[in-house]
Amino acid sequence: MSPYKRVSTHEEPMADAQLLSRFLDRSGSWESFSCRVKVRLEIGDTTVSAKGTLLYMSPEKYSLSFVKPYHQVIGDIYVTASQLLYWGNGKTKYYYSAVDTVRIPELIPMAFPDWDPRDLLPFPVSGRTAGFQVISEQQDSIGQHWIHGDCGSARHDLRVDPFTGVIRFEQVVRNATDPVRKFYDKYYSVQGWPIPARVTCEDTSGRVRMTWSISQIDLKSPDFTFDESETSQ
Repeated sequence: MSPYKRVSTHEEPMADAQLLSRFLDRSGSWESFSCRVKVRLEIGDTTVSAKGTLLYMSPEKYSLSFVKPYHQVIGDIYVTASQLLYWGNGKTKYYYSAVDTVRIPELIPMAFPDWDPRDLLPFPVSGRTAGFQVISEQQDSIGQHWIHGDCGSARHDLRVDPFTGVIRFEQVVRNATDPVRKFYDKYYSVQGWPIPARVTCEDTSGRVRMTWSISQIDLKSPDFTFDESETSQ
C-alpha cells in the first residue's frame, strides 16, 4: 500500500493555524526530507531538462545536486537561512550571505529573469532568511483565501485552496530581483504531510517557466519514518 495518497477536494478544510504549521514551519517538525527531482526549464523556444536530488535538513537547510552531465551546466546549490553556496560547473564555489542579492543569470549562463535561486525551491517560503510574519489575510471576490506575509526582505502572497487548505499559488517579491510566481499542483498526503508532486515557477509574463516533478520521497519526522523504497513513483 502506498504511504501517500492524493489530497481530495472533498476533504474538510484545514484551519489556517494548521495550514501555516504544516507548510511553513517545517523546521519544527521535519528531521529530513529527500526526493528525486526532474527539472524542466522553458525559456522561449528553448527547453532543457535535468535530473537530480533534493535534500532538506532541519532547520531549513536545502541541498540540490544534479547528476552528470547536468551539473556541468546548472551547478549545485546549498541553502540555509544565513547563507547560499553555489558550485558552478562542478568546480567554482560562490558564497553569499542572507542579505546579499543573488541573481541566477550571474550564476548560470542562461536567459533567466533576475530570480533569486532560493525562491525557486519547490516549497512555500523556501528562500527564508528570517521567520515568516503574517501581515494580513483576505478573501477575494471569487472566494479565494489569501495570506500575505514577509520573510526577511521577501514578500510572499499565498493563495489557499478553500476546500483542502493547501497552498495552490505563491508570488515572491524580493528586493532587487524579479518576482517569481509559483504554482503548486498534484498534492499528496505523506503520512499526513501535504507534499506537492509538481511545482511550476514562472515569470510574470509566463515566457520563462521552471517545472519541478518530485518522486521517491523519503520523509523523516519525530513522529514517523518510512522507507523510500515503499513510495510510489
